[in-house]
Amino acid sequence: MVEIATVDELRENLDKYLQMVDDGNEVILIRNGRKLGSIVPRCSDGRAVVKELTGFLKDGRDIDLETAKDEYFREKYGLAEIMTGGV
Repeated sequence: MVEIATVDELRENLDKYLQMVDDGNEVILIRNGRKLGSIVPRCSDGRAVVKELTGFLKDGRDIDLETAKDEYFREKYGLAEIMTGGV
């Protein structure tokens, strides 16, 4: 699961968001409507990362990782307005 939080929400509810990450979820931080960064759980198994990225770039285009992530999140979660602008 992916949770979206503003920087102010993170400050006010840090324990809540850290627990979400500890439970295996990603928290996307936004400031002024733009993606600032992400807090992701530590992956102890490299196979999980490979599984997550399998099929990430379906059409074989040569694009940078941030653009690929943005496209993935737009498609999967409908976050077009948050993902634009990059980190």
